[in-house]
Amino acid sequence: MYYEQLTSGVNIFLYPIRPSHSIAISLYTRYGSAFEERQSIGITHLLEHMFFRRLGKMTQGELYQSMEEIGGTLNAVTYKSMIRFSMKVRPQYLEKCLQFFKEIVVCDGWSQSELESERKIVLNELNEKNSYMDIDRIFDEFSFKGSPIAYPTIGTVESIMNITIEDINALKKTLFSVGDVNLVVAGKVEDESKDIIIDTFKNVNLDSHPKIEIPKPLHMYKRKPDIKLIDTSWEFVDIKIGFDVNLEDNIREYEVKFLNSILGGGIGSILQREIREKLGLSSNIYSEFVILDNLVQLRINFSVDKADIYRSISAVITIINNMKQGIEKRFYDSNIIFFTDNLWFNLENPEWINEDICWHNTLYSDNTYSLKNKIKNYSEITLQSLVELSKKIFEPNNTTIVIMGNTKKITIKEIKNIVNKNDIIKQIEVKNASKETKNLDLLIKDSIPALIKNSDSNEQFNPEITLNDKISAPIDENEVLGKVKYEINGIEYTSDLIASHNVEKSKLLNYIF
Repeated sequence: MYYEQLTSGVNIFLYPIRPSHSIAISLYTRYGSAFEERQSIGITHLLEHMFFRRLGKMTQGELYQSMEEIGGTLNAVTYKSMIRFSMKVRPQYLEKCLQFFKEIVVCDGWSQSELESERKIVLNELNEKNSYMDIDRIFDEFSFKGSPIAYPTIGTVESIMNITIEDINALKKTLFSVGDVNLVVAGKVEDESKDIIIDTFKNVNLDSHPKIEIPKPLHMYKRKPDIKLIDTSWEFVDIKIGFDVNLEDNIREYEVKFLNSILGGGIGSILQREIREKLGLSSNIYSEFVILDNLVQLRINFSVDKADIYRSISAVITIINNMKQGIEKRFYDSNIIFFTDNLWFNLENPEWINEDICWHNTLYSDNTYSLKNKIKNYSEITLQSLVELSKKIFEPNNTTIVIMGNTKKITIKEIKNIVNKNDIIKQIEVKNASKETKNLDLLIKDSIPALIKNSDSNEQFNPEITLNDKISAPIDENEVLGKVKYEINGIEYTSDLIASHNVEKSKLLNYIF
């Protein structure tokens, strides 16, 4: 890949692909709803619309006509941390196509009437989104509360109504400033193409603005876990479980992508095999890797019958806890080819390469992207490194859960017990104990998948409990008192039993279970 920052302050990334019959061009800048003030959330998305209302001297009709004459469509999307414009054309139309992107950088000065026209469109879009409950939006707002990254990209009716034309024109200059404008071109890029690209952007005038950083939510990596129940009339329940990924903890995003693929990225994933095929709890369960600037999460999404809420969450927690102990080689073998050999397919897809460069540079500020190096990084991932990664990610202090549906009689306490691996074996009869301690509750240190719907019933679970030969008071809370063996899906597990509360010496003689 060729990289250069022009004297104008525009960053140029060129990725030649030979042979290729097309060129993918994108222009992006690191800005989005995560950088916005609360009173003007949605302004970046509204600004995106303004470029299609009028681009420089081209009216909307003229813009659409010009795009179609070169066989392309100018696309745009606003993320929480990026606004990106993209287009794919045949190589002979590169110079004409570049003029659209140059106009995006240099144009400004929209009118009040143009703003009002686009405001109506965005408000209609908002009303459509607000007509149904969106678990993704609710999850972001809950998981990132206290940080601008929780704001919806599209904004709110109130914030969109408050945005002025002065706000729009000022933001345009702020977004496209020295060092923040990135032009990525992938595909059939010849030496002549490179000269055309540089000549087009070397003299554009950009303002200078200080860099803005997104503040991390203070509770990230310190969750309890965070759980939110949203009661609706639905009989089926949507569940989203998210895990914070701390890239500062010696974690690379490609490792998380590979782990995500094994966990729930395809039809042969662990979640699909266990939750869908074996247990029959959900018709569709999958995991996804979400990048929100320097904040990253791995999320699990599924729907279940209300009666299976506890059981399904517990089964998911059991799966990820098992991954912290070891991952079967067959899952590695069935995924690695997609991240090594099959990545070469993308040399036939300049649009994929283009977008991957954008995200790579946004995440790492790295100007040395290479598909070959990307494949090399994946090939060096080992089963042991995935297990160590699981230990870092799949912890209660990284966990957010949102449950939306009929949640009556579902309690946050019970869900926390499942996530925190504190399933309770109730009513353990203790011989030679005083009346006060006869039914001492014992906690299982490692999570039991809630094949038990009620925590006070062990029949469906049938654990084999063995207390230590001799237990004497005083007993401290969390003291290890014995072992429990249990079987799930044909796999046998052994866990510690710990005391649920203190027992004073005066209240308990030596006893045997």
